[in-house]
Amino acid sequence: MKKIVRVLLILIAFCLIFAACGKTTAPSEAPDDRVSIDDKNNGGEESQDTEGDDEIVNPVGVFPIVKEGHDVTITAFAALTSRVDDFENNEFTKWLTEKTNVKLKFVSAPSTDSKTKLNLLLNSGDYPDVIWGHLSAPEMALYGSQGVLIPLDEYIEKYSYYVHKVFEEYPAAKDVITSTDGKIYALPDINDCYHCKFGSGRIWVYMPCKEIKS
Repeated sequence: MKKIVRVLLILIAFCLIFAACGKTTAPSEAPDDRVSIDDKNNGGEESQDTEGDDEIVNPVGVFPIVKEGHDVTITAFAALTSRVDDFENNEFTKWLTEKTNVKLKFVSAPSTDSKTKLNLLLNSGDYPDVIWGHLSAPEMALYGSQGVLIPLDEYIEKYSYYVHKVFEEYPAAKDVITSTDGKIYALPDINDCYHCKFGSGRIWVYMPCKEIKS
């Protein structure tokens, strides 16, 4: 379980997407060394990790995230938009898989129906590993109290170097993503863009350049 959450934290922090993590497990007895994170493989009971985290994950800053020879697949729920109508074969998805050695399997729905489909998934027990947006802080607290979502606080403290860096650079980010029950179930989407910093509302000081003599 810990190594799967560790991979998720590194991957999501690398992408800087807003995500919530589902209640999933990684059976350690997989004969082909494949890391499965489907609860249905073990009847919904969490299995104990017998493999050390460092055996499948490279050190911080070293890519791919998952070492060669290991197979990690993460399912993610996302809403389709006019700009992205296919996450599975999206060029960024292909690049991310090649960069990290983490396969992504998407459960998607049109944006107009995405909230309804997500609610059905969360009430069915067939949870995706990552939810891209969609949940408010009260909803995360509710699903967290039901065991549908797992709090990430412990895993962020132990494993996520990059999330700590985000919190250092953007202290308000931690407050924004902390749920109403005081726990963290999601990661922030940081948009530190040029026009955000230097757009309207900023004070500009005119500094004329000295005449360049020929």
